[in-house]
Amino acid sequence: MSDTPADDDRPAFEPEFPRDPGAFDGGDAPPPDSTAVDDNLPPWEDGARFSRLSGFFETIRKAMTAPGAFFTDHPVRRGLTGPVSFAVILGTLTSLIGWVWSKLFDRTLMDLLEQIDGFDPPSAAEAALTGFFETAGVLASPLLALIGLFIQAGIIHLAVLVLVRNGRGFEATLRACAYGGAAMILTLIPMCGNGVGSVWALVLTIIGIQRLHRCGGGTATLIVLLPLLLCCGACGGIAALIALLAAS
Repeated sequence: MSDTPADDDRPAFEPEFPRDPGAFDGGDAPPPDSTAVDDNLPPWEDGARFSRLSGFFETIRKAMTAPGAFFTDHPVRRGLTGPVSFAVILGTLTSLIGWVWSKLFDRTLMDLLEQIDGFDPPSAAEAALTGFFETAGVLASPLLALIGLFIQAGIIHLAVLVLVRNGRGFEATLRACAYGGAAMILTLIPMCGNGVGSVWALVLTIIGIQRLHRCGGGTATLIVLLPLLLCCGACGGIAALIALLAAS
């Protein structure tokens, strides 16, 4: 007699236990991406989906037309390279094109003024000196944009530390300032571009501070405008003091 059990003695089925879908054993499924970043990455920093050129202008478009969505779930722990490089390139571009516009309009304005009797045009030395400083300003525009960004972010972040209980760090403030400055592209429009661009940049920065530091709209407005108000008040006080001293 054989010791092998008869077929009828075997279990009717052998249960198969499902594999753990979350486990990684070197087979088909890849491991979870531990380097994943925030979903709402600015196009300028999203090299996987955008080229540098398209990412630059897409960032400007999104920041200007839908700032609330742009700054919602915006990364605040990714580093400063992205926002800083964006602000420096934008500042350099606006400075260069603004210089070209000034050359074109200055020549046209000068031609009109020369038709007025009694107009005394600047001397060759004065014109050369003015041109030198304008050109130097364009050449130094990358450095000036970099310094201006950190000064602006530093001053605004002081207000954040005072007015926001649980702020999200200096990078959040700098990102709000850098990408809020996207509206400065409007300065390329002759005549009214500077004023409109400056005001809209303030609005975008306020929205950025509100979303990135997760504070109220009134608090964000106060944070952004408070340094300007203090600066205007200080300038007014100095002017009043000078006038008082001159009158005495």
